[in-house]
Amino acid sequence: MDKFERIARENRQDVDRRQELVVPQPLGYSPQAAPMQFVAAERVPGSAEHVAGRPDLRPGLRPLAPLYPRGDAARARLAELLAAERAEMEPYLANFAPDMESTRQRGYIREFRWWQEEPELLPGQDRPTSAADAVPVSIPHYGGPLGKARTHYEIEFSLPEYDRSKQAAFICFEGADYCASVFVNDRYVGSHEGFFAPFDFAIDRVARPGENLLHVELTNDYVFMGSVNEAATVDIKGEEFAGDKVYAATGPGYDEPEQGWHHCPPGMGLYNRVYWELRPLVALDNAFVRCADPAHPELWVEIDSLIDQPQRISLNVDIYGRNFDGHVLTISGWEPGTEWIAPFADPQALIEAAQRGAGEGHSELLIYRGRNKFIIPLEIANPKIWSPDTPWLYQLQVELLDDSAVRLDTLSQQFGLRTFTQQREEQPYGDYYLNGEKIYLRGANTMGFEQQDVMREDWEQLIDDILLARVCNMNYWRLTQRPVQREVYDYCDRLGLMTQTDLPLFACVRRSKTEEVRRQAEEMERLVRPYACNIQISYMNEPHANGKNRPHVNLTRAEMEELFVQIDQVVWQLNPERVIKHVEGDFDPPGQDILDFHCYTMWYNGAGIDVGKLWRGYWVVAKPGWHHSCCEYGAEGLEDVAMSYRRYPSKWLPEPGSPDEAEWTPERIKDGQTGAFYPIFFDHQSTVAEWVEASQAYQALAVRMMTEAFRRDPRMVAFAVHLFIDAFPAGWMKSIMDCERNPKQAFWAYRDVLEPILISLRTDKFNLVAGSEAEVEVFICNDTPADNTCVFRAALYRENGDLYTEYDGVVTLPAIGVDCPLKLNSILPAVEQAETLTLTAALYPTGATADAAPLTRTQIELRVFPAVDTESFDARICRIADLSSAKLAEVQAGATLLIELSDAGKFEIAGSEVEVEKYYRGPYHFASRKTGHPWVEGFGADDFRLWYDEAAGYITPLADKTWHDRSGGVWQPVLICGHPRDGHLIIAERRLGAGRLILSVIPGQRLLDDPAGRVLLSR
Repeated sequence: MDKFERIARENRQDVDRRQELVVPQPLGYSPQAAPMQFVAAERVPGSAEHVAGRPDLRPGLRPLAPLYPRGDAARARLAELLAAERAEMEPYLANFAPDMESTRQRGYIREFRWWQEEPELLPGQDRPTSAADAVPVSIPHYGGPLGKARTHYEIEFSLPEYDRSKQAAFICFEGADYCASVFVNDRYVGSHEGFFAPFDFAIDRVARPGENLLHVELTNDYVFMGSVNEAATVDIKGEEFAGDKVYAATGPGYDEPEQGWHHCPPGMGLYNRVYWELRPLVALDNAFVRCADPAHPELWVEIDSLIDQPQRISLNVDIYGRNFDGHVLTISGWEPGTEWIAPFADPQALIEAAQRGAGEGHSELLIYRGRNKFIIPLEIANPKIWSPDTPWLYQLQVELLDDSAVRLDTLSQQFGLRTFTQQREEQPYGDYYLNGEKIYLRGANTMGFEQQDVMREDWEQLIDDILLARVCNMNYWRLTQRPVQREVYDYCDRLGLMTQTDLPLFACVRRSKTEEVRRQAEEMERLVRPYACNIQISYMNEPHANGKNRPHVNLTRAEMEELFVQIDQVVWQLNPERVIKHVEGDFDPPGQDILDFHCYTMWYNGAGIDVGKLWRGYWVVAKPGWHHSCCEYGAEGLEDVAMSYRRYPSKWLPEPGSPDEAEWTPERIKDGQTGAFYPIFFDHQSTVAEWVEASQAYQALAVRMMTEAFRRDPRMVAFAVHLFIDAFPAGWMKSIMDCERNPKQAFWAYRDVLEPILISLRTDKFNLVAGSEAEVEVFICNDTPADNTCVFRAALYRENGDLYTEYDGVVTLPAIGVDCPLKLNSILPAVEQAETLTLTAALYPTGATADAAPLTRTQIELRVFPAVDTESFDARICRIADLSSAKLAEVQAGATLLIELSDAGKFEIAGSEVEVEKYYRGPYHFASRKTGHPWVEGFGADDFRLWYDEAAGYITPLADKTWHDRSGGVWQPVLICGHPRDGHLIIAERRLGAGRLILSVIPGQRLLDDPAGRVLLSR
């Protein structure tokens, strides 16, 4: 069990102390009309009468096979969609604003000498024992060592001549991970802790024109929740230690297959630009356009001064269209001032003011040493509003002038005008509003790929990655568990992709680091506040109860809540409109705002909520009066075969076509999870290509089922699949696209379910009996404000492609909402053997012609089994506790008996020993029929998956136990869990005299209730 499965399992909510929480129930939708009966097709397939005017011939109603493209077809389709998206969004990348001349000089430092201190060196022994210990490196530079470590960077750089009475020299870092101590010419100039925030130090007192020596000492540490050091190799897991590094679990990673690829180890390095800069002694530090009202925004300008004497300044402000043509606003010669107010109850101050001829009124403001903040009201006529559909941007240009109107400094920055709020004034709380209109957040987590784009300065790839999210119908990224480089926000601004930025906290906060956490929260907000795309921030990922059960070291939840409130005040001083989410994946609820629960029910096997309950309409837990969100969920999907053979270490993969390939499992892929988890999800496979196909098909199923369940729940205001694009091969294969941008099947599944207008066909019964009635609920999920009527059409097809039944009617789209207007009922055809029927459905604009494309389409498969007489089955099923010598005698005489293994333990049955145990990964929904037993011949791979439970009223697990034959192969496997060699039996049988004994951990009633189970029993 790896760390992340353990976190999911340890934080299930089945025994929770918090009584105020509620379990959201399925919503009671009432169809707009009575259940709609399909009409069986009576016309002969292929006849003129059958063809004329048939809705099944409309585009979108014929079944898609395969549902998702693969291989070259998938890459070609993606290229086509991406090209269209590039063309659509290209106008928003334009820059109509004039260039602004800078008064600053800058020189980038791209090469360093680097060395690592050996652990056995004494404290203070900072230099290598010889020059040979240092190696040349280029910036950006990021990687190991992990854990407690110290590295050094050193290089000579040259400063030009400059006038120290007017300019100051700075050394600047845009990203140094983690604790940086900076020396120039062997003299200390400053330190910075953190990894994401830019920082700089004035170096005039130690630097000189010409050659200078820059030395950076970087120290790394273990993270709060624990991490490993360099001992954690592929062969040695390595012990985890807790440390003081403010870091969660994601980062840029580095290109090294044993550690660097996998779930972003907390490495270290100068991973962003380093440069020297000459700037004026009084300089523009930053600007922020606060937008509570797009027509009346405020410009916040911060000016830094290195001069002791107060200075008089003025500002010129121009605003242009960034991606549209226009000069929007000019403010010339703005001089800072304030309303002068006498101190309360201080008559002497009033007397002195009167003597100066001044009373309460306007007062001039001068620039003092340090940071000075000014607010300038703006008026923008007919503002162009930023949104994902139309990401209009402005360009701010500011000139700083001295008291003689001589230009000292300049600043230019893009910004967008938009509002983003969350409902917290009245119930139900938690809904999001963009520009005053309700919006659902539909997106994905990121884990390094976008940061790698920036580190490579591959701007075309960064643009494409953002466009790929749009192609997938996403509207936001959760920049997971860390702020990222400015360029990511810059391009998301331009291309209309919303972002959420997380403070890098995971599981706990160390008591010794609360002040540092507050300080880094301020740095985070300063970094992201200029960008319209960044609509929300969060503080903590997946908190563990009771300070991770180390309350003497870590804050308790109550103490963390106090810290979060303090950080709120810090953030709102910097940006009063910021929407804040305290916790992502709240495994220790409740908190003070929306409850987000991370849910891997279809991977960490029921973690949070069982998939049957989720599919039915339940959710894990929520706060009374609040809506909820789920911003991590998903499943692993193996990567493209060709890419894997090209880039994986050879020891991870078998030789194609060799005997080794037949025995290979994905357990050989470093830190992959499929090799351990597949037994409860799909069959074992025989080739690498088969493993990839089965794994990706399951991932697509998991992503589709969970996402459809979320879309059918209008209370689920945000969700994000975990995750989008992998940064490296096999890095974190829950991604729906690999590092070479090959889409997995889950990419297409997610894209389908994120269509703005979605039909979701919901049934709990995927296995059905011939002649019975199928019942399917039709949900219309609409993320757009459109509320017009549409034509709904559906058709049910036989496995041979013949139309079986059809339906058409009129439905009304629910504006930014969900409705269940229809329930489809159909009497199923008689079949002699199991057959797969495909139900397709589509929405068309009212009045659309017969050849019109649908607004949206979907399909589901229903499996139909022959009817079986089960009248005599009950008498041939007994519990292990009820097994008697008389029953065994009946078997000896020729009877067949199925024994339910309902209890764990060791049992002697008819001279053989069996051991029943709780399955170590919990209750499971899938049993493999890949045993070669004649009883399972003809069954499909999914026939023993997701069975409806008559007693519960929804899908429940097949069983929670497996059993082992301890008698050396007496029992013949029928259904198993995993590979036959693992010996996890679900159903097996043996001869006993003239009869047969069958042992099953699936209860007999479950077998009787499910059509596939009945057919198996009949055999």
